[in-house]
Amino acid sequence: MKKFFILVITTFVLSGLNCVSSQTDITNLSTGVISSQYSDSPANEGIEKLIDNSPTTKFLTFHASAWVMFRSPEPYVLSKYSLTSGNDAPERDPLNWKLEGSNNGVTFYTLDTKSNQDFSARGQKREFTIQNNTAAYIYYRLSMTNNGGDILQLAELELFGNPGSMPTEPFADFSIDSYLVTGMPVSFTDASLNTSSRKWTFEGGNPATSTDLNPKVTYTVPGNYQVKLEVTKANATVNKTVQIHVKDINDWSSFVYPTVNITTVNALNPGYTKYYNLAKMKGFNSIEDFVKNCCLVIAKELYYTVDEANEHNLRTINYKLNEGGALSYKAGGIPAIEIGFDMNYLNSFSQSHSDEVSADEIYGVLCHEICHGYQRSPMNAGGYAAGTEYFGFLEGTADLARLLTGGFNPKRYPRVGGQWTDGYNVTAFFYQWITNTKSATFLKDINRTAFTINPWSFNAAAMALLGKSGIELWNEYQAAIPTLSIENLNESRVTIALNADKSKLTIQNLNVNDSVSIYDLKGKKIHSSVSKSTQHSVDIARFPKGVFVVFAGRNVNDKGIKFLK
Repeated sequence: MKKFFILVITTFVLSGLNCVSSQTDITNLSTGVISSQYSDSPANEGIEKLIDNSPTTKFLTFHASAWVMFRSPEPYVLSKYSLTSGNDAPERDPLNWKLEGSNNGVTFYTLDTKSNQDFSARGQKREFTIQNNTAAYIYYRLSMTNNGGDILQLAELELFGNPGSMPTEPFADFSIDSYLVTGMPVSFTDASLNTSSRKWTFEGGNPATSTDLNPKVTYTVPGNYQVKLEVTKANATVNKTVQIHVKDINDWSSFVYPTVNITTVNALNPGYTKYYNLAKMKGFNSIEDFVKNCCLVIAKELYYTVDEANEHNLRTINYKLNEGGALSYKAGGIPAIEIGFDMNYLNSFSQSHSDEVSADEIYGVLCHEICHGYQRSPMNAGGYAAGTEYFGFLEGTADLARLLTGGFNPKRYPRVGGQWTDGYNVTAFFYQWITNTKSATFLKDINRTAFTINPWSFNAAAMALLGKSGIELWNEYQAAIPTLSIENLNESRVTIALNADKSKLTIQNLNVNDSVSIYDLKGKKIHSSVSKSTQHSVDIARFPKGVFVVFAGRNVNDKGIKFLK
């Protein structure tokens, strides 16, 4: 009898082990898709590392809380899951989390929650059982919060279960794919299951009703409104109603200012006092307020809504006034960055420029660097090296942000030549031309493409936003540059422009009978003439390649204007 009893128990245990062993780790399914809430992971620590079966790699995001989601190719009934801790910094480990399932990626149902969890070692794998679950889902979302700091990491996620079946009854559901603000179309997406027809009702919206699968609706007045979706299958009709809150697109009162820490390597450097006094000239009581205000100004240029800007998650700026080194720089990444500025540069600049011009200079430089803190990074667009799409985007949008806010004083003007990957002024003036002639919201739109286009290139962004190739737009812009320069004839300073093959130099905004002289860098005069009108052209086809300096009429300063042939 005892032997029989033992045999029965043994058979039962073995049967249970076979059941467990037959479970599938659905994160290993080749057509499954892993995604994350944020796209701010550093190189080699992206979301794909979460399911690569290697405890020595990891997924990392610069947020204390975030979700990750796995889409299975087929529905599975989950029974257990495992998490493996990252290789460093225990404070980045998940402390609290919730695992949910969904069949449409919109409405999720809780499967398991955990609080105050501890990973006692690096690379530690912990398994968790899901109790009493019989529902099959396609989407599985893990929402996590770390136990300290602003970074969350996880080395591995495994989801174990057995094949299941989808529900067959009609189910009404929808998602909202845009920020809810006045004046911008809000995208609604039908995520219903097992339906044959639908009807939308949008209180306060335009249109007020729709039968489209994914309608776009515009609200003109901020407030609370109901959205209703009614779906039908055969004789069954079900609906979902939600209340939405539409914000005024111009209301930025909830903008989250980063904490700004001001330090200097030498408070006795006259550049430190100069910087403070110039900030006061701009209307600010401190350098800290000066920097914070610039953050709001730049965020408004880069993003349509305050929520979009806040989600970028810039929380700390360490602003350092240096002696020597780079004129200015941005270092680090979200959520904390460092911006440096050379006080010695300001000392030199202010000796040859008025306080008004100097104040514009420090503000313009700050706008450029703050843009680096708020702009998105284009995906798979090359590294930060001159001539890459990545470089052109980052430095071009930063200088465009400067052009649209702080500007350049003394003024700078576009020149013929170069490429859109050159960055800085070359790209910025190209982007400004697009802003003035094609789309007034171009900076906001191209900043969004860094998040939506992968791999990113200006050509892909141009086609998506404007329906033209990058080279088409560039050629149009190059042809327009001489005209753009003529439009500046009423300015009180001389400007120059080269034609496409650099055979002719055109000097604008002259007085009649102004002298025009051109020198090489060794100080040798190679051309001298007198202007007969406000615009004067010089044939430079026979000039050798190199850098030259033009002295003509009312120059910006006594150093002349340089050009490269």
